[in-house]
Amino acid sequence: MNLVKLQGELSKHQVDSALDVTDEALSKEVSLKQEIMQLELTIAGLNDRLARVNVAPEVASLAVEAVDLARKEAVEEYQAKEQALLDHIENAKFTYLNAIVAFRNGQKEVAEKIREAANQVGRSNNLDFPNLREIHWGYTTHPEADGILYGLSNHEISQAINHGIVTKRG
Repeated sequence: MNLVKLQGELSKHQVDSALDVTDEALSKEVSLKQEIMQLELTIAGLNDRLARVNVAPEVASLAVEAVDLARKEAVEEYQAKEQALLDHIENAKFTYLNAIVAFRNGQKEVAEKIREAANQVGRSNNLDFPNLREIHWGYTTHPEADGILYGLSNHEISQAINHGIVTKRG
């Protein structure tokens, strides 16, 4: 029987029979206590056996060997992938930076087209440039700033490096 269940049964019986001094109530309490004690002794014996088995030199040696083998395999697997992972990070970095440059160049092209058209028709004074979206790349902590969507904060980098967490925003 389950030790926790027996202990719960004993507690309930003790509460229910607190004022019951009959032999039956006392006998049930003693019986439950004996069952609990027997189960605790059995568990202690099993734990003692387990401790002796785990301490056996052969078992300890095999355990150390297994951990060393797992360590060696894990390191070899990582080292086989490491350069590819770093190359992927480097490529992603340049893809990100090139995308920012493309965004900037797209906005510059708008202004250049307006200037070019104005020059062709002789209206290069007081040009009315449209208000294009301005990204505040450095504002990465304010939840309403667009930099939080498109920029990289030290916090985000730290979360990725130290905790393996990437939070998608927006």
